[in-house]
Amino acid sequence: APAPAAASATAATAAATAVAMAAGQEGMDFTRAESLRTLAFWSMSGGAFTAAALGTALFFHLDAIFSEPEYTAHLNRIYLTSAVAAAAATVCAGFLIDAIFSEP
Repeated sequence: APAPAAASATAATAAATAVAMAAGQEGMDFTRAESLRTLAFWSMSGGAFTAAALGTALFFHLDAIFSEPEYTAHLNRIYLTSAVAAAAATVCAGFLIDAIFSEP
């Protein structure tokens, strides 16, 4: 295990890097250990996990959600629509990310 002084120095470096990035200084890179010590990493990861978990749970439980007889006939269309919408959103998001964050 790293000595307490080394761990403190690493945490201080991560904190300083996070402050510099928040101040608009680009070009700062994090190591894996540094990123795991930032609130920004865990906030973004938590939000992404929550959205993915909710979408997955809803998709896996569509049969139970639409168990009423009047909805059962439309369930196949819901599966197809969900799959097509997810695929289209993924492709569009990829193009947008490339367009917004690409180097000039």
